[in-house]
Amino acid sequence: MVRQLAVPQFREKVLHGTALNALVIGDPTSHEPSGKFAPLPGAAAEAREVAQLIRHQGYRDVVELVEEEATPDAILTALYKQPYRIVHCAAHGVFEFPIEDDPAKQGTADSQKVPGTPPKMVTGMVLGEGLFLTPTEINQMRYVPELVFLNCCHLGQTKGSAEQSNIPFHQLASNLGTQLIRMGVRAVVAAGWAVDDMAAKTFAKKFYEEMFQNRTFGDAVQLAREEIFLRQGGSNTWGAYQCYGDPDFSLNVGAKSMGIQRRMVAPVELRVELYNLVQEAKTAGQKDADRLRRRLQELVAGVGQGWTDSAAM
Repeated sequence: MVRQLAVPQFREKVLHGTALNALVIGDPTSHEPSGKFAPLPGAAAEAREVAQLIRHQGYRDVVELVEEEATPDAILTALYKQPYRIVHCAAHGVFEFPIEDDPAKQGTADSQKVPGTPPKMVTGMVLGEGLFLTPTEINQMRYVPELVFLNCCHLGQTKGSAEQSNIPFHQLASNLGTQLIRMGVRAVVAAGWAVDDMAAKTFAKKFYEEMFQNRTFGDAVQLAREEIFLRQGGSNTWGAYQCYGDPDFSLNVGAKSMGIQRRMVAPVELRVELYNLVQEAKTAGQKDADRLRRRLQELVAGVGQGWTDSAAM
């Protein structure tokens, strides 16, 4: 299932990064000195596999920041350096996490809190001690990525403190997914609960393989879930991923997408598809016109006998 969100506010003018560039981040806290966040070798392995797969698809620049190379400065510099079509992050995530005082200011006047003042809270991906990547940072990008994949809940991170093990990952995924769609990202994948490392890598690999075969976003998600279920049926990771955005989005907008043909069995299905198409067209750019036109033609060609005679239709 892909969630299509109707948000009351969104970025008025969206410039998407359509150049063949990608940013891949994996386990940026492996060098974090406090030890508050455990290393995530599974996240690092996933990021390396994804970066290699994207390179093989002819992307001009794949910025790969994993473990020691994924410092906060390196990540933020890369984020604003150039447009990206794909951003993939595999790391620790936090939801409404209280931000502690800057250690450098402890004992100074700047560190004194007013009694009764609640702590500042943050939701996002952990970059390092006291540093986080949130939708605010992504919203400051001049060009918005089309596809964002956030895996912020590898099983490895739940083996640390009780505070980390109690993170409501489904709320983290929903919060980030909704905000990213609001700022113009076309498709978002976010894990909703702690995932098995091997199954997570399987999902990511299959998902990108299908996207680069010009599958639609919705179909690539479905096939990736099926792959996990067949290969690692003992894991519930196949159902962990929450997906937001346009189910018909594809990475190859210049070619006809290889959608999994689904036969509609009732007029209400056609009405829903047409409604979704109209809503997408309201915010689509000129480059989406041909794809939307093809989708409309596919829907018209697949209608059942007598459906168009319905007044509701």
